[in-house]
Amino acid sequence: MEVTLYKRLIQVHKEFNAHRELQRTMQRMNSQYMRREVFCCETCDELKSFWEKEISKQTFYRELEEDRQGRSALRKLREEWKQRLEKRLRMLDSPDDKGKQADPEN
Repeated sequence: MEVTLYKRLIQVHKEFNAHRELQRTMQRMNSQYMRREVFCCETCDELKSFWEKEISKQTFYRELEEDRQGRSALRKLREEWKQRLEKRLRMLDSPDDKGKQADPEN
C-alpha cells in the first residue's frame, strides 16, 4: 500500500509542477501582451499615427475596389440592357406613334 501511495504522491507532485509551469508560461505571455499594449498606447502621437496608417490602408483598398468595379464589364452590360429595356418599353407604350409614322397618308 505504501508503494501505491508513494506513486500517487509522485504523480500529484508532477501534475502540480506541470500546472505551476503552465501558470508561469501564461503569466509570461500575458505580461508580454500587456507590455506590447502599453507600448502601443504609450503616447497620443503613436496612437494617432497607428490609426492614420490604418485609415490610409482602408482608403487605398476601397479605392482599388472602386477602380476594379469601374473597369468591370458587368456595369456596362447592365447599362446596355437597361437602355434596351427602356427602348422596348417606349415602343410598347406608344404603338400609335409608330403607326402614324409608318402610314403618313392617314
